[in-house]
Amino acid sequence: MNIEWTQDAYSKPGFVAHIGNITLGVSPDRIKFGKPVRGTKWRASVSIWDGKFTISRYGRDTYDNLCDSKQEAMRLAETVYNEARTKAA
Repeated sequence: MNIEWTQDAYSKPGFVAHIGNITLGVSPDRIKFGKPVRGTKWRASVSIWDGKFTISRYGRDTYDNLCDSKQEAMRLAETVYNEARTKAA
């Protein structure tokens, strides 16, 4: 599955990918003037929206797992999504 990442409209230095009601996201740990600081670590997240009011974590929690690059964080988010999807099936 090829996941298309786009720059997040709400968090400019972050990136998101939408798969139905599931959102994969990556964001820098540190920013300065709206841009990632050189050498910053990246965080990955996967969330699901219930269609009305609640957004919650989908799959395992990876907030404390800092990645060295944006691409590594994207791969981590994709891995968490695939693991959770496999468990749900």
